[in-house]
Amino acid sequence: MPATSSENPYYFRLERNLLWLWVNVAQMGVFYLVGFLAGWLSTGSVMGGVQFGLSVLVWGVFVRTVAVWHITWSVNSVTHMWGYRNYDTDENSKNNWIVGLVSNGEAGTTIIMPTSVAPPMAIAGGNST
Repeated sequence: MPATSSENPYYFRLERNLLWLWVNVAQMGVFYLVGFLAGWLSTGSVMGGVQFGLSVLVWGVFVRTVAVWHITWSVNSVTHMWGYRNYDTDENSKNNWIVGLVSNGEAGTTIIMPTSVAPPMAIAGGNST
């Protein structure tokens, strides 16, 4: 198991030659084309397809990306300010059920670890064996 993402062949390939950029451009094209076709078929006009395609592109790519960024950042910032604690730890992390709902459970920081001691896997450098 690679210790970092730069040692992982999949992520290394994405970074080489800016493949990650082309993956995102392809995603944007797919979102627009699917929206364009749905809009064109439902309205019967090319302009309806263009409008719906742009709407799907904006909401399905740009707004979704910004929302995921904010949700990710809120896990670390909101849960250190507001919430409850199951265990008394020596740092200020808390559980926040609202952030947990929007982040698929990533806001339960003190539910898993009753102490701030690193798990054995982290001490072993990422190897659990």
